[in-house]
Amino acid sequence: MQRLVLVQTIAERLAGSQELSDLADTVVELAKEHLGAVAVTIRLRDPGRTEFLALRAEGDPDAVVALATACDAVGARLVVDPLSVDNRYGPAAQREPPDPSFAALRACPGVESWAVLPLVARRQAVGVVALGWERRRRPRPADTAMLGAIAHQCALAIDRARVIDAERSERETLELLAAATRVMGSALDPDEVVRRLVQFSVPRLAPWCAVYVHENGRLERVAIEVAGHGLLADALRRSNAIDLGAENPVAVAFRTGHVQVVPVVTAPMVASAYEKDMATRVLSLPGDSWSAIAVPVYASGRVIGVFTLVSNSWEGDCPPNVRIAAEGLAGRAGLALANARRFAAEHDMARRLAQALLPAQVPTVPGYSAAARYIPAGGPVAGDWFDLTRLPTGEFLIGVGDAAGHGVAATSLMALVRSAAQGLAVAGHSPAGVLDGLNKLVAEHDEEGFATALYACLDVTSGKLRWSSAGHLPPLAIRDGSMTLLTESPGPPLGLPGGADRHVHTLQLDPGDGLVLVTDGVIERRDSSIRRGLTRLVEVVSSACESLGNAAPSGRREGPDEPAQLIADRIAGDLCLAPQDDCCIVAVVRDGEV
Repeated sequence: MQRLVLVQTIAERLAGSQELSDLADTVVELAKEHLGAVAVTIRLRDPGRTEFLALRAEGDPDAVVALATACDAVGARLVVDPLSVDNRYGPAAQREPPDPSFAALRACPGVESWAVLPLVARRQAVGVVALGWERRRRPRPADTAMLGAIAHQCALAIDRARVIDAERSERETLELLAAATRVMGSALDPDEVVRRLVQFSVPRLAPWCAVYVHENGRLERVAIEVAGHGLLADALRRSNAIDLGAENPVAVAFRTGHVQVVPVVTAPMVASAYEKDMATRVLSLPGDSWSAIAVPVYASGRVIGVFTLVSNSWEGDCPPNVRIAAEGLAGRAGLALANARRFAAEHDMARRLAQALLPAQVPTVPGYSAAARYIPAGGPVAGDWFDLTRLPTGEFLIGVGDAAGHGVAATSLMALVRSAAQGLAVAGHSPAGVLDGLNKLVAEHDEEGFATALYACLDVTSGKLRWSSAGHLPPLAIRDGSMTLLTESPGPPLGLPGGADRHVHTLQLDPGDGLVLVTDGVIERRDSSIRRGLTRLVEVVSSACESLGNAAPSGRREGPDEPAQLIADRIAGDLCLAPQDDCCIVAVVRDGEV
């Protein structure tokens, strides 16, 4: 009865331990407290391998070494006391004489009796527990049965802890991959994708991570991170690329398209990846042995690079959860890189197209200073445009606009609208007539497309300016030294079905007066309202005009374009640094005191 109660007590104590480390502490404590053991060693079979790994050992060092040797030699057999061997709990019920390899146990200091208990769960040997006692014990069948029952409870607890650990590891890997997807997926620059990848992986997965991309027949090291060795990582990133034909795990992974696991990173491998001085620095890093994994990175069905992890804590092989994470990260990196490259190509094409379509220089406007700026954002190219064109009548067409959307589609719509506006103005249409024609054109061109625009015609002789808006930001008038946002009816944006009554508004520009037009990239911010952006625009232009007034006496300027140039430069410098959207600015100031 006492033995049954003891087995039940041990089972209950083991059930409360879910971590392998806690479980090992519990087994040692129970073995000492209830079984009187003076030396204990627990060794677990590594999944997928034949050898045993030490989980916990306690007692006299010589006794622990001897018990560990017995664990490895006995394997899945139950052995109690060096003078008798009982196999009735092993895979075959038989008795045999003691194994000569256990002779050292009889001379082990402080241990007179010992038992090796196989841990078997789900018909699989998961490990071995060895116990040593300081007095000789002649085991009775009941004692042997009790030890076998205790070993079975230990095996069940270890198996349960491993299942929990595997489930937790799988969940953490999935969470890691989900987080990596968010981190990499939000980057639109290919270089930023790989930088985020290595920064995300170190030290979560390994202390060393590098990404290689195929360029010009070689594998260029585009990003690398080495925990605690930032300067070394920078130097390694600038090292020579790896030849595709090199007998190096990175090159082999790229050529074959298969994962390469490297249990031990050798000096020749390092020498094939870096020049001599860099290889020497790598080989001098602390750590007895380094292991690595090289995973090919696929995009659109072909290998474009290699993702590598290097660690000095894997004990010769890449852990399963790390390999799963590495392959998952490489797959996500391939998708992110492919998307970023497509975006970069479209972004570059749209930017080149936009720059080619916009005026190369601002024309001279007699009696006025004029300036225009186009500041592209670092993100997607939008369809912003500006116009400052002399008409056959001698008037000047002034305009800004923004086609909705991004990329080539928005740039194409911008080109269409800008060219059509010039044609309509040359044909003699008023600003409102120009916008009416553009509205029909946009509606016919793209049912889902729309744009905002503001166009004006300036009579340079009289200073009379007629303007009309299609849903655009209000123009800023400089009159008598004060700033006024012209908030008259803007009319609906371009591209809406049906007609719309558009109004033509007039503004008289006397000497020193001016007009400033901008697109929404100048004033819109995610963390601020449009109203606040317009207020800030007024403040910046007012400050620029004050600077002009303080810089020189009335009517004296170093160049004919100075007032408008200063206003445009001040807006660009104060409001368009790292813009979130493309920015267009047009400023026109009539000669005279500002």
